[in-house]
Formats: sequence, C-alpha cells, structure tokens
Amino acid sequence: MQTLNTFYTLITGASEGIGKALAEVCAKDHRNLILVALPNVSLENTVTELKQQFPQIKVEPIGLDLTNQDAAQQVYQTCQENNWQINTLIHNAGFGSAGEFEKYSMSFYEKMIQLHCTFTVALTYYFLPDLKKLQQGAQIVHVSSAAAFTDTPYKLVYSTTKKFILHFARVLQEELRKTKIKVSIVCPPGVATSAAVLERTEDAGWIAQRLILTPQQTAQSILKGIHRKQLLILPGFVGKLFYVLSLITTRGFQRRVLGSIFRGKKKREEERQLRLKEKERKAQAKLMAKNNEIHHS
Repeated sequence: MQTLNTFYTLITGASEGIGKALAEVCAKDHRNLILVALPNVSLENTVTELKQQFPQIKVEPIGLDLTNQDAAQQVYQTCQENNWQINTLIHNAGFGSAGEFEKYSMSFYEKMIQLHCTFTVALTYYFLPDLKKLQQGAQIVHVSSAAAFTDTPYKLVYSTTKKFILHFARVLQEELRKTKIKVSIVCPPGVATSAAVLERTEDAGWIAQRLILTPQQTAQSILKGIHRKQLLILPGFVGKLFYVLSLITTRGFQRRVLGSIFRGKKKREEERQLRLKEKERKAQAKLMAKNNEIHHS
C-alpha cells in the first residue's frame, strides 16, 4: 500500500516569493516536492537548499516558462514520464501590476491572462482525472488575491484575472463535491514577494504598507488551510478584514477608496500640483478681473 510520502505536492512559481515559502513549509511537513518555475538559478538554488535541509524528502524541479501555450501539458507529461504521482496541486504562479491601464503593453497583459487563467484551467484539466483515482483523496489549491473580492482601479487586469481564479475554483469545488478532491482558494492581501512589489507598495502609501504580509506568513496560513481542507483561506488578520469589508461596503465605495490608494504617491502628487495650479490660475483671473473693474471705474 502506498504511503503519503510516495506522493508529491506540485507547486508552480516555486523559486521565489509565496511559492518558495510554500516549498519550505511543505518540506517541513514531510512532503515530496515538484517545483515548477522559470529555468533559472533561483529554481536551482531553491532545489539545492531544500535537498540539503530536508534529505528525507524528494525534490524535483521542472524549469519552464509557464506563459507558453503548451506549458501545462509539458508539466503533466514530465510528471507522467517520471512516474511522479501528485496528490496536492498548488497553483501559485503569477505576477502583478499597478498603474493606469495603458501603462503596460498588450503582450504584458496577454502573458498575465495566459498564466493566471489559461494555464490554471489547463493544468487542472490535465491532472484532474489522475487526482480522481486516488483513494486517499487529493487537494487542489488556487492562489488568488484579496483583489478578487473588489473592483480594483489601477490593478485592472490583475484583479480581473484573480476574480477568474476565485470563481473557477469555487465552481470546481461544487462539481467535485461528491469526490475525494478538496479545492482551496487562497486570497491574501499584499505580499512582499519581490523588490518590485515593495516599490509598488511604498508608492501606494502608508495604508498599503500596513496591509502587506511576508511570504512566510502567507505560506504558513496556506498550509494550515490545506490541513483543515478549507475552501477559502484568508491569510492573516488583514486578509480576513479585507474580505469582510468587501461584503459590507458598496462597489462604488470600494472603487473610490482603492483607486485613491493604488493611484500611487507620484500620481497623487501630480494631481495635487495640478489642483494648486488651477487654484492659482483662478485666483489670478479673479485679481485681473478686479483690477480691470477698478481701471474702468
């Protein structure tokens, strides 16, 4: 009979940020790992570190650009060819953006949609028949975002793709209700996954800075939710607060508040300067009008 340790937990986006932190906590949980990420030194270093720290588990890398159209099929085929049997599938790979819609190129958005939406669906599609066959049960974990609960200006395409993940996972769980597969959806607030994220958070101002979590905090919450087989995993107090506020406030209120936060300090300062210039222009116009009245009188 197979034991838990003959199975693998597959994590996408596993070489940095939440994915790397997840790999570390799952290794401590005595899980064999398949780490999927871009084929670079970060992935190699992560695999080497985990093998050294946890020699009792197996750690297998798959280096691949997941924005490629056939990436999901390649991941599945690699697992089949190596007889790696998955019982936990963690969809973590993703990337963010902040700024006005036209700030980014169309190719940037196409890659985001490909990774967050198409790849998520495809990887689930390929692995699902095998997961259904496991007598011990299986789990599928989708990392979405707290942005999925709201209409988020200046994170337009990002938040929309995260909404897709949220709804896809919810409905998938309903379809799998009578099976031994459990689906979990993770909706963290901001997570300090990279220098770029920290820069965007700093630009967003003090509110965003106080909402941010570390990858380690997020990963711990996710693993706890996996053990509890939770449908909705909300890391940290901030994640839970964000969810509650999304339920009790109007969409219009959310858009105004979040728009104000995510415009960024630079944008807000530009708008402030424009308002000051307009106020000065009106004051000068009034003064000129008054001087003209005096001159003609």
